[in-house]
Amino acid sequence: MNSLRFQPTLKLTRPFGKTVILTVFILVGLVSLLEIATRLSFIQSKLPPPSIGSPNTSLEANLHVLDELGSFDCIFIGSSFVLQGINPAFFEKSYQKTTGETIRCYTFGVRGLTASGVEVLAPLLIERYHPRWLIYAIHPRDLATAVDESGYSQKDLDQVPWVHQQQGDFSLAGWLSEYSHFYRYYLTFRNWDEQTFVYDLEDRQNLETIFRSTRGYQVIFLTQALPLPPDTQTKLRKYYAAYAINPPELQSLRRLLQAPSETKMIMVEFPLLSQIFEDNLFLPEDYDTYAQTIQDSADLAQTLYIRVNEQLTIPDNGWKDASHLNTVGATAYSDWLGEQIGRIVNMGHLK
Repeated sequence: MNSLRFQPTLKLTRPFGKTVILTVFILVGLVSLLEIATRLSFIQSKLPPPSIGSPNTSLEANLHVLDELGSFDCIFIGSSFVLQGINPAFFEKSYQKTTGETIRCYTFGVRGLTASGVEVLAPLLIERYHPRWLIYAIHPRDLATAVDESGYSQKDLDQVPWVHQQQGDFSLAGWLSEYSHFYRYYLTFRNWDEQTFVYDLEDRQNLETIFRSTRGYQVIFLTQALPLPPDTQTKLRKYYAAYAINPPELQSLRRLLQAPSETKMIMVEFPLLSQIFEDNLFLPEDYDTYAQTIQDSADLAQTLYIRVNEQLTIPDNGWKDASHLNTVGATAYSDWLGEQIGRIVNMGHLK
């Protein structure tokens, strides 16, 4: 009996290339739909804020709110000392009282920001929002070697592709973080599995809610008990005993002040708690070296530098802690600063 032999049958298969093309079209269509959806106000109202890819929630919140609110006559820039220490509403009121002119300002305080971080962000703010003045409230911490690893500096901002995109250095990630809503929402959720994700998301949402009503100022009601307790004095003494200016941060400050710009750069001194000097926590010779270095840098660049003077009085209940102002102190400092700048305008030294 002859065995049955199975003959191969003809099989029709779709060319591999067409499958790839079809897959690409499906993906492009899906991404396009998601891009359109994330641009709809209804969808956005159900989602947390989009991200530029920075882990610094105060930077993210400030940029998002500034994009919403538009341009300002002046922007204050600095670290958390500025974030909690300059209330634009009281500055504007004092400035108007002194000059008779109205002005609209925003407080752009970024937690941990150092002088090199300001050097990176300042031209971005100028190009993006075109303020008349950019006012840098500087603190000894901004230049300190002791905060080299804990501050938010140029090296941290260099890790954010969006920053490079603003500087004119193209990358796909940078371009998408500027122009794609869907990608920016991806950046919001990309770290969903990290322990700090929920806290960081809530922190940023809370900051944005505050910033929309205060124009960047973070209201603080906590009050530091004075005199400072012994443990706080010990920490401050260790910090200021080892105080030294970090040369790269100083170089960043000098480049910042000397950079050509249509926006007027102004530098102001941030106040320090008087007990720091009274108890020699910050030795006079170390402070004088710091203050003279800042003054020399300003003079070299022909930058207006406003020093703290006897007309500024921060009440004892005006401090959140040994370094930061609370709402009482911020009111006093903002009022003083508005009057100081107003007087300079009245004298014709500032436009």
